[in-house]
Amino acid sequence: MSELAKSQKEEQLGSAPISKLLWQFSIPAVVAQIVQAIYNVVDRLYIGHGVNEAALAGLTLTFPFMMILTSFGTLIGVGTGALVSIKLGEGCKEEAEKLLGQMVLVKIIFFIVIPFICYLLLDKILLLLGGTPSSIPYAAEYMRVILLGNIFAHLGFGMSGIVRAEGNVFRSMVAMLIGAGANIILDPIFIFGYFEMGIRGAAWATNISMFLAMAYCFWHFSSKAAVLKFRPRNMRIDIKTLPKVFSIGLSPFSMQMLGSFVQGFFINAFSLYSSSEAEGTMMIALFGIANSIILLAIIPTFGLSMGLQPIIGYNFGARKYARIAEAMKKAILKLADGSEYEGLSFGYEKSVAGELVFYTAMTGYPESLTDPSYKGQILIPTYPMIGNYGVPGDEKTNGVSNFYESDKIQCSALVISNY
Repeated sequence: MSELAKSQKEEQLGSAPISKLLWQFSIPAVVAQIVQAIYNVVDRLYIGHGVNEAALAGLTLTFPFMMILTSFGTLIGVGTGALVSIKLGEGCKEEAEKLLGQMVLVKIIFFIVIPFICYLLLDKILLLLGGTPSSIPYAAEYMRVILLGNIFAHLGFGMSGIVRAEGNVFRSMVAMLIGAGANIILDPIFIFGYFEMGIRGAAWATNISMFLAMAYCFWHFSSKAAVLKFRPRNMRIDIKTLPKVFSIGLSPFSMQMLGSFVQGFFINAFSLYSSSEAEGTMMIALFGIANSIILLAIIPTFGLSMGLQPIIGYNFGARKYARIAEAMKKAILKLADGSEYEGLSFGYEKSVAGELVFYTAMTGYPESLTDPSYKGQILIPTYPMIGNYGVPGDEKTNGVSNFYESDKIQCSALVISNY
């Protein structure tokens, strides 16, 4: 790709219609996220059929552990992606490349030191997270392999985010498809095919797949199509930019950490309060299956937010604030005492008034919105609802609605935290 073509790719972020850009950037991200979610489902299918129920429960037990590791990846990765888009908008390509080099170095440090500590404390961490005596050995077996190659996954995911931030959304999608696709192919070979390694085989398949995704990203940043180049000399820590990166990544870092704790609480509850070890193991395994299916249902909204970030970041850096306003509408929550809280609106835009009601949302998102007892009120859920920015169709079974409590949305508005 010529320098002129790369310049035009950058310029489209600051000139093309926002609606067109949002579709152009979001669709590849949605596709990649859906394939990743499908892999999670297929992975559990292979382990459930190729090993046993306890192994499936052991894989579920590793989920909060993996979320802890992922939180450190988002701490540096999300912030770097946002700042790269901003720097490109400002026309500071060299600074953007320095941010890329810094991210690679910090991820290497993070995911040599942190997995090493986790490896030493693995048994204690798994006991703390919960699980049954029959599932914990499988979780330990899986994590001992995963921790050896965890650096590949985090470099792959982090660099694919920078590929998207520079405007190469298709190649970012390809990187994620390589990881997920290779995993789907390698899983049966390592679990119960030629190698017959059981749950360790699933871990080795993941490590190899993430290595391939990482290698593709490194290749991209040395190719002619790359807007940015990965230069080893840029692998240094800048004490001026690193705090900015961490400040942006702190919110998703905290969300991942809290999500890990929530998952751990559920697993502990299944283990402690089931009538038998066998029932507890089954409940944990089912919890993992349910999580995978739920993720598949809500993950398209993650792709939309991933597609929106480089558009907003670039235009913010280019000081084209009017274009940012096209993508994001401001909303203000005014309380009776005169205090105001600023945020962003989504959905139908109009001014509303009503009583603020804090609720858990545990009964379900559409059920809460259509509950007549919330008529005219403004709902503030206290339980995280990740990606539920929409209302499903009114599906019915035997004439009874599956999701709705009434025939329309009853509340006046919904206030949520967006991470």
